[in-house]
Amino acid sequence: MNALETYKRELLRWNERINLIGPEAVANIDAHIDEAVVAAGILKPSGNVLDFGSGGGLPAIPMAIVSPTLFICVVNVGSASGNFSKAKRGTLVTT
Repeated sequence: MNALETYKRELLRWNERINLIGPEAVANIDAHIDEAVVAAGILKPSGNVLDFGSGGGLPAIPMAIVSPTLFICVVNVGSASGNFSKAKRGTLVTT
């Protein structure tokens, strides 16, 4: 299983308990992940980026997964989404 599939599986699993993303995002999760990957391909992000209010990590985590020179710091106000981001950081992004 690749990192994007793992991210999707874990996001949906955590979302059942702590509502990281809304029903529309759940119903269209593949499209949201695909959009982030396409955006990363177009923008070719690198360096350090802050993502405020990422919640379930969209688009930050998929972009980080496919952009090896990108370091995204996800900033969340809520502890639930912050816990998800911390838990997934080591699992999904490999160097």
